Amino acid sequence: MRTLALLTVALMLLPLGCQKKTEPPQPQTTALEAPVKPVDELAPEEAPAPTRETAAPKADESETLEPQQPAISKPEPLTSQPFVYTVEKGDTLWSIAKRYLGDGKRWKDIVSSNPGLDPKKLKVGQKIVLPAK
Repeated sequence: MRTLALLTVALMLLPLGCQKKTEPPQPQTTALEAPVKPVDELAPEEAPAPTRETAAPKADESETLEPQQPAISKPEPLTSQPFVYTVEKGDTLWSIAKRYLGDGKRWKDIVSSNPGLDPKKLKVGQKIVLPAK
């Protein structure tokens, strides 16, 4: 009985294995044809297109090149009022005093304007008060 059932199933599946595999239909493409003109019949150019090529300026040997200013400049504080500054990476009290107060030796004025400030332990993001110029 079991062999009869297997034989019946095999006979039912036999036609499926004999079918040809069908490929999915390919999209139809049509070639567009444009009229082609000989080179002689093309309109001549009136003027050559301008180019952006320019010769690099030559530096004089006597000319000294200076470094460019940074793209983002730090704001200068008001001279008559104290200014709050946020410490950035690489800052020292000397560099801050030189940049904003005009003299690096004035770093002690920054310390006196900020009670409890340890000059050797500046932290990035720390807010300090800069005295008026």
